[in-house]
Amino acid sequence: MRQMPTFVALVLLFTRGFLLWLVIPYGFVAWLVYYWWAKSASLGQCLGWFDINLIALLQLVVLKNFIPTPSVYWVPSKQMSTVNHRIRGYDLL
Repeated sequence: MRQMPTFVALVLLFTRGFLLWLVIPYGFVAWLVYYWWAKSASLGQCLGWFDINLIALLQLVVLKNFIPTPSVYWVPSKQMSTVNHRIRGYDLL
């Protein structure tokens, strides 16, 4: 996270950690029902896509006044099968 105040980085970190507990079950169900066959995306790619867009939401909308240059931007759903980002266990803390 470049050029971000420490307090804002901590708020982003803890908010994302909390919201991942909501996003992961939703993302799993969404992948099971739709994305695995419609977008040909693996579970890791689907959850990574949800996580990247969660970070983008937090940086570009919720904390936009505190983050001068966001490090992540929106990823459209048609690019889900090319996402390399993965959620790790310590992201949930």
